[in-house]
Amino acid sequence: MIDLPFRPNVCLIILNKDNKIFIGERIDTPGAWQLPQGGAEESYTDEENALREAQEEMGLESGDLIKIEKQLKNTHTYEWKSPPAYAVNKWKGQAQKFFILRFLGLNSDVTLDRFTPEFSNWRWCDISDLIDSVQKRRRNGYLKILDEVREFINGN
Repeated sequence: MIDLPFRPNVCLIILNKDNKIFIGERIDTPGAWQLPQGGAEESYTDEENALREAQEEMGLESGDLIKIEKQLKNTHTYEWKSPPAYAVNKWKGQAQKFFILRFLGLNSDVTLDRFTPEFSNWRWCDISDLIDSVQKRRRNGYLKILDEVREFINGN
């Protein structure tokens, strides 16, 4: 059996001016809410991957509407129970790095279908509601970062 690597991934905590967090409802799994995330492409830095994913998943016309505030210290690595088609015989799971980004635009700037949509719906949630709002299988990874996110929010 081949020991496959983990797919590099960026997971994004996108804050608005009120320090509420952007979450999206997966287009392929109605009722499943999560933070934006995506595979990190080798030709980009982690920061460039984070900005690219934010722009794509929020459907932002301009990258000027989002900026990186901080890369978190905590990471999360997990194996897939059943890998998606693109990962079969390539990766066994994902190794996530987390970034806090600031959304500088208006709600009307979010256009989920500008690119290939991954979310069917979106909303802002308080950090205190994040864990209860997201898909159950994503909670363990998000719990690891909550203290860092709270510390950042309380410091700003």
